[in-house]
Amino acid sequence: MKEGYSDEYKCTCLAISLVVVLFSPRLVSVLSLWMPQSGSPLESVACYAAFLALSYVVGISVENTIPYSIKDWLLYPEIRRWSLRRPGCTIFTEIQNGEPGDFRFDVSEARKRYSVQIQNAQGKDPREASRYQNAEWYKLYRKHSSNASVRSNNLGHLYSRDAFILGFSTLLLSVACDVAGFVLYGEALVSLTSLLIVGVFAAASWFSARGKARRLVTTVIACDIATGGKE
Repeated sequence: MKEGYSDEYKCTCLAISLVVVLFSPRLVSVLSLWMPQSGSPLESVACYAAFLALSYVVGISVENTIPYSIKDWLLYPEIRRWSLRRPGCTIFTEIQNGEPGDFRFDVSEARKRYSVQIQNAQGKDPREASRYQNAEWYKLYRKHSSNASVRSNNLGHLYSRDAFILGFSTLLLSVACDVAGFVLYGEALVSLTSLLIVGVFAAASWFSARGKARRLVTTVIACDIATGGKE
């Protein structure tokens, strides 16, 4: 699971579970109704431990059942004509306009090296141009995927993306628990504090995943120019 960052992902999942547990005692008390009510400290510890284990398993299971296409859409949503385009979809246009902002390679040199891609992207329909640029960039990525810098940036992007999906799905489940709590018990089960912390974590991971994706794209370009196109 999560090759290259499984331990970090497990720790993240456990940390989010702890946030929900520590700030939402009402949720834990409702879920522990099936346990004998002796009032002993060990009983409370057992309740928290059981809920931690349950939330950990649910968190990992939910995140792993979400298809890649949905993860990708949540990072780069497309609603009719409006969309947040992936960095690979615009990289050659940005090189032409001098916009990459990466000091690891010279833009003028990049313009010469990718003149064919830049020219072919011009005059196309925006969607077609985006697909073409992303496909051309992906060819470069496959060529340099074993490079240590490229691999490190890719793992960072994937971890941030999955951390965002974990936080986002936890937020949705927490809201669902609150709705169920209002219907069944007349009160919220997950505290507002937990919702805010998980929400901030999800938002930060979203921005991080997008930033790391852009870094990955320019890293591939930098490696391709530095190696003269050789693997």
